[in-house]
Amino acid sequence: MHLLSYSQTIVCGGALATLCFGLWVWWRRKKQAANILVGLLAFIFAFWITAPWIAGLGLLWRHYTLIWFVVYALALSFGPAICLHGSSLIARREDLRRIYLGYAISSIVASLMVFGMLLNKFGWQVFLGHWVLWVINMVLLVWYAGTIMSIIIDHYPRLYAETKQDNNAFFGLILFLLFLSTGALLIAFGPVTMQVWIAAASFLFFTVGLIACVSTGFLGVRLAPIEAFFLFLIWASAILLFHAADQGEFWLSLFAVILIGAFGRFALRSMAKEHARVERMALLNEQLRQLDEARNDFTAMVAHQLRSPIGGIRAAASMLSDGTYGELPDKAQEASVLIKNASERLLTLAETYLQGVRLHQGVFTVKPVVANADQQIQAIAGELMPLAKLKGLFIKVETEKIPANLRFDRDILSNTIFNLVDNAIKYTDKGGVIIKGSWKSGILCIDVIDSGTGMSNQELSTAFDRYAAKSLASARQRAGTGLGLYIVKRLLHAAGGTIKAKSAGYGQGSRFSVCLPAESVDLRTLGK
Repeated sequence: MHLLSYSQTIVCGGALATLCFGLWVWWRRKKQAANILVGLLAFIFAFWITAPWIAGLGLLWRHYTLIWFVVYALALSFGPAICLHGSSLIARREDLRRIYLGYAISSIVASLMVFGMLLNKFGWQVFLGHWVLWVINMVLLVWYAGTIMSIIIDHYPRLYAETKQDNNAFFGLILFLLFLSTGALLIAFGPVTMQVWIAAASFLFFTVGLIACVSTGFLGVRLAPIEAFFLFLIWASAILLFHAADQGEFWLSLFAVILIGAFGRFALRSMAKEHARVERMALLNEQLRQLDEARNDFTAMVAHQLRSPIGGIRAAASMLSDGTYGELPDKAQEASVLIKNASERLLTLAETYLQGVRLHQGVFTVKPVVANADQQIQAIAGELMPLAKLKGLFIKVETEKIPANLRFDRDILSNTIFNLVDNAIKYTDKGGVIIKGSWKSGILCIDVIDSGTGMSNQELSTAFDRYAAKSLASARQRAGTGLGLYIVKRLLHAAGGTIKAKSAGYGQGSRFSVCLPAESVDLRTLGK
């Protein structure tokens, strides 16, 4: 003979599953009102399942049976109010007047139901007691039906009117409708007739709740699939325990339940710790990302704001060197040219950093225009000539077979040549810098050759890494940010170009070779 009958096993299993889900949702976030309300609904569901079993014990006149009747009345009456409250919280349409009204209606219905039960059970005005209970049942049916409509109205905008579906509202709608439909059937047909159906509905309630927690983290309670599996496994083991055929099978099932429960608890705690660690790492990564964005935004803003005052300095220096305010002495003229070149260099550095930020943010775009590459190379060499003369160096430009009109990104070419020649001057103490330019088959090639300190093989392998050049500059007591070559390579890559570095070793100088797509353009054809 089994410990419990087949139907009793289903009833106890359904009650256990639903109660466990409610306790889990409440325990994970004890202070959240929505979690408390869903936990109460699960407790009421479990109570509904076991109600006919308790009522069938035959203890109709015992005082604790009377307490059970009172609890049953409260559970049946306050179910719609709890659903309304939970629905308002989940759908973010909290209306305190409606919530208070719902609890007031439930309180009145519960009081009348308890009054009718007392009249009926203790023989006081039995007819009146039956009549009161019948009226209350009709009121409850209307109350449950009205709550169902109200909840659908609450959740419909959250599900379909918004561009992004609210998963909390979706699963909340299913759970509330399942609970209220079961309560309406319980009122209409009675707890004894609907006991097995209520147990089946509780299994569905339990399953939907776990799916919600696994897939979307329902009400902030997120379960890993393995955690949901262990909850199902513990529930199935308890079912075997309830339906044990003899004492030996009972103790074996009990041992299995304890073993699975202990292992499941260990696994769940391990998963919880892992989840907490992953969440902390995700939070830290998000904070680091925000800090990185804030740093980029701030430095980009500073670089952008610096362009205006530097532009003013460049304009003033140009007017001085051009003789706008009269002829200057030779030394003053030379100084004004240096100021002008230095300000232009600062502007270029600011623009370089802004381009680096745009590359990092993925918003940089190549803007090819038709221009004369030979003239541009000569102009940049001329800008840096005074800086080279200060160190006693020469700058020589050698170009051949470069068409007058090429389509390329002028800013990328200017930034590239400026950075390479500037670096060459920085790391060269004797001799000078040679800039070679050529064009062939749609490719513009620039070589910047210096007689400077040169680089080792290890330095060549990291020359274009971020901040690698800064370490090299510090080691050789040269000023530098370490971003120039890194940004140059990324800009060239964005435009479909390449850059390579060569050096025979320390003291043998360096050679940087750049290739950039540049299409030859016939202006007459372009005009047509």
